[in-house]
Amino acid sequence: MVQELQGLVDALAERLGRAILVEDSDQRVITYSAHADEGDEVRKEAILRRRSPAQAVSWAQRFGISAARGPVRVPGNESLRLASRVCVPIRHGETLLGHMWFVDEDETMTDGEIELATDSAPQFALALYAYRMASERAARREAETVRYLLLGEEGARSHAADVLRQEGRFEPGRHVAALVVRPRVAGDEPPRDGVRLGLETALGTVSRRLAPRSALALVRFDHGVVLVATEARPARAAVAEHAGVLEECLVEIFGPAPGDVPLVGVGDPRRTLAEAHDSYAEALRAARIAAQGEAAGIGRIAYWSELGVYRLLAQLPADEAAGAVLHPGLERLLAQPRSRTLVETLETYLDAAGSVQETAARLRLHRQSLYYRLERIERLASTNLRDGNERLALHLALKLARVNGRLAG
Repeated sequence: MVQELQGLVDALAERLGRAILVEDSDQRVITYSAHADEGDEVRKEAILRRRSPAQAVSWAQRFGISAARGPVRVPGNESLRLASRVCVPIRHGETLLGHMWFVDEDETMTDGEIELATDSAPQFALALYAYRMASERAARREAETVRYLLLGEEGARSHAADVLRQEGRFEPGRHVAALVVRPRVAGDEPPRDGVRLGLETALGTVSRRLAPRSALALVRFDHGVVLVATEARPARAAVAEHAGVLEECLVEIFGPAPGDVPLVGVGDPRRTLAEAHDSYAEALRAARIAAQGEAAGIGRIAYWSELGVYRLLAQLPADEAAGAVLHPGLERLLAQPRSRTLVETLETYLDAAGSVQETAARLRLHRQSLYYRLERIERLASTNLRDGNERLALHLALKLARVNGRLAG
């Protein structure tokens, strides 16, 4: 289907002597013509990223390209490095399938040339409609295969991995890692439709930006997952670049505000596709820990290999973690009206493996003042900080309180 579209594009570009770019209705670049004049920066970026920049799309939308039945001239925008251009909608009946774009910086494209492009639109529509139908069928088949790979029984996983390998997905010898994207939602609320659409767009974008045969994406009811091929290196080094591309896509779709960008959990790489479900399980748990954000001292991207004690706590079912009974001494501390300073002191002391010198330095506190606080903690919590078991129990309770939201950042 793409070859048919490419043939139409090349033929029309030759007749007009102008470069053409064809995108679908979601502003994803389908194909374009080669031309000595590469056009403006927006066209170059769209070709490079396989998607028109969001700000350029917003600018073009102001001139009614989505509702247009005929050609539209879109003025240039110097701040966006976007030159004047002509947009010809591609429609199949009432359905908008995409657009043809012609950069026309000096506005020399004649009415006759625009008419020729418009007359060619029905041919493009048929080819683009067939491309869309084929793409949707392929996407449904792939999504079903990925579901079996991540959620099926052992036999189903092996069969799904074989199918994907036969289709040329994931080169032999490369490892596979899962990256889970979790939207920021309140409690158990499901993501809004707009959020789900944003997830689909972001995962589709990152899949296209990576090598076409080295990424698989799936959107579930409350999260998305993308499987990426990695080199056989330590987890962070192997997937950090892919995670960075994913975060970049999420910022593009959801905006730069930190509170709007979904969270990412990264599982450790596995040797084969059939083992990808293990990396997926880790990425899900890491994303759950990342949801605690500042409270757990973790950023927007949580690497399973770096979660330390949170790896243990993340394996508790969410409902059990939420209702877990904490150490009784910590419960008494948390019940105190002005307990924040004491709890912070206790956690810092335990994080520093009981080193008074290190704790005092981290808190910028005089040692004598630290001793006073520790004595007060022991008294209020009815505990003995020289007892290894007590220290372990309190430390785990503090981290669990981070996970279940009892202890704010």
